[in-house]
Parts: sequence; structure tokens; C-alpha cells
Amino acid sequence: MSDEAIIFKDLPATFPEEDKYRRPSVVGAVLFHIVLVGIVLIVPLLFPQSISQRELLITLVSPIGPPPPPPPPPIEMPAVAAPQVTKAPVRPVTPEALVMPAAIPKEVARIVEEPIAPPTGVIGGVPGGVPGGIAGGVLGGILSANANSNLSPASASFPLKCSRSRI
Repeated sequence: MSDEAIIFKDLPATFPEEDKYRRPSVVGAVLFHIVLVGIVLIVPLLFPQSISQRELLITLVSPIGPPPPPPPPPIEMPAVAAPQVTKAPVRPVTPEALVMPAAIPKEVARIVEEPIAPPTGVIGGVPGGVPGGIAGGVLGGILSANANSNLSPASASFPLKCSRSRI
């Protein structure tokens, strides 16, 4: 191809492998930013300004607050009528209700109740029980029976035969 046939021959995206401006542009951008930050930091150090005593005192004293709002106008209270006395209606006394006695009696009536019958059945059992049930349940009966028995071989009632067998 000739140089006249390529329209965008100067653009880096046309020939990315021939980008001769990439490295110098990155170096130039980094140097520009370093110089810019340096100027921003050094210029205030070269031209210091001092605050006069008057300005210093004015800025440190807080201004006086606004005056309080005026008090609200007095509220006129409406005339209050005297409360009317009403009699409580007399309610009929029912025998189920507790009523405070007019006088304390000299003898106190003692109410004696029959003692509560002990519960029948097994503690933790089914109410009403199961016919032929075991106290403590089936599992409890098995475990308690095994816990009470002596499992030593000397107390066994049958002789133990040990014989060698070839497998």
C-alpha cells in the first residue's frame, strides 16, 4: 500500500504496533502532575499571610444570639361550672359476689374440707393406666432388672463350655 491510500495513517489506533508516542506521553503526563502538585504545595509556603490581632479576636468571639421571642398572649379561661353531685345507683347484692361486711364478726367461721386423695397409678404413667402395664414402663422395667442382676460368670447357674474350634 502506498502512503496516499491510507487515510488515517497518523492515528495510533490505525497501527498500534507502531505507536511511537505512547511512552513519551505517559512520562510527560506523570511529570506534569508532579509539577502541578508541587506548585499547589509550595506557593502557600512562599507567600505566608498573618492574621491581625483585631481579626483574630473578632473571629474567635461568637456573636450574640437573637433575643427570645415575645411571651404568648394570656389565654382567657372559660368559666367553669360547679361539678354536679350525683348519687351512685344502689346495686342489688348477688350471693356470688364478695361484699365488705359492715362490722367484723366476733367468731370466724371455719371451713374444713376433705383431704385430697393421693393419685392412683404410676407417676409419669398414662391417666387411667394400661391393663397389664409395668411400673416405670417396659424400658424402665428391662433396664432396672438388668441393673440389679449380677453378671459375674461365677454366679451363672449353668456351666460354661469352652472348646477350641478350628476355622
